[in-house]
Amino acid sequence: MRAIMNEKGSGSDNGKNDTPQSISMTGLSLEVGFLIAIPIVFFGLGGRLLDRYLDTSPLFLIVAIFLSMAVSGILVWRKVKEFERKSEISQ
Repeated sequence: MRAIMNEKGSGSDNGKNDTPQSISMTGLSLEVGFLIAIPIVFFGLGGRLLDRYLDTSPLFLIVAIFLSMAVSGILVWRKVKEFERKSEISQ
């Protein structure tokens, strides 16, 4: 299979090197991952600390998880819209 890929090039139809697009997609994937993970960690730890301080376990942790899901969803939605605008401009 590699021999076929090497003979035909990178596999793209136009013969251009599509490495910059691959790098862009990898960067987007990493960024979306962080947009999901950081609010979960931040709000989760905050909820856990509030539960310990107020002795209300697991109330604030559960609230924090739902809040982090909402924040992550909004951040990912904004990033997707930004990516769509950039791809429309480049075409």
